[in-house]
Amino acid sequence: MTQLNDLTAQVSTLCKKSYEQTSEFSTRVGEEATRVMEGQFGQVREMVELGMQTQTSLYTEWMKQTATARDMWTEAFHSFSKSFETGKPVKTTKAS
Repeated sequence: MTQLNDLTAQVSTLCKKSYEQTSEFSTRVGEEATRVMEGQFGQVREMVELGMQTQTSLYTEWMKQTATARDMWTEAFHSFSKSFETGKPVKTTKAS
């Protein structure tokens, strides 16, 4: 009976140590995973911000080009209309 009690105590001690080690390992893994994820979130945030800045720059440039094209078409239409009024071609100032 004494041997059974000793074995039970040893098994209990092993189970307790195993649980403590597993809990400690789980805590360390969780902390490391959290640290890695925080770093990745920072990188993702930086990439999104860079993407938004690039998109804004591209949109601004596109709007400038669209305005330039509109002005050129307006000038061409104005010149075309003037040539009908005067009967001779009118040289444009912006479009070449």
